[in-house]
Amino acid sequence: MNRKSPLRICPKKAAGLYRNTVSFRRAYVPDGKFFKASDFWRDAAADIPEVRIKLHYRSILKASTNALDELTVLVAPKQLFDNADRGCKQSNFILAHEAGHISEEHHSENAVSKYFQLFATETGVANIPPTIEELETNYAATFFLCGPAIFDLRRDALRLADVAYCDIYYIKKVRKLLEQQEFWEEMQKLNSTPRAVF
Repeated sequence: MNRKSPLRICPKKAAGLYRNTVSFRRAYVPDGKFFKASDFWRDAAADIPEVRIKLHYRSILKASTNALDELTVLVAPKQLFDNADRGCKQSNFILAHEAGHISEEHHSENAVSKYFQLFATETGVANIPPTIEELETNYAATFFLCGPAIFDLRRDALRLADVAYCDIYYIKKVRKLLEQQEFWEEMQKLNSTPRAVF
């Protein structure tokens, strides 16, 4: 994939993503608690009649959320779920990415199917978001798994990735935003009641 300039998230958008996603996260767990994204989906499907999980035995590199009216269906390989249950960060990040589409209401904006896909590269597989919406959803996945702990710089990125089952690359990207004054100004402006989704 050749791009003239890489996709970027501006601090204003990142602050909004944080607010929405952490509000969504707080409906599931309190701040300071970490969880596997597979547990989130399993609990959501058990507690919310409009959420379902459809597991299959095909490729482990692809998952999707499908939304139609009030029904949300996560479609994922069983192996992906099993890997997430065992603590695989990449598998948990993929499932959190799908939750990010829900928290950001991407299904209401356009197509009803949202996919997470890994791409083969020279060094293995990589998550290369093809659109700004997919990049935003990767940030949402990071906020979803880490919660407010993303701001605690006493815990280095690797330790946070380990306890939050998150992609260390995106933890580092998000933390780069924390260095920007514009991000904190937007966080102050958004200090109103966040929307709750699901």
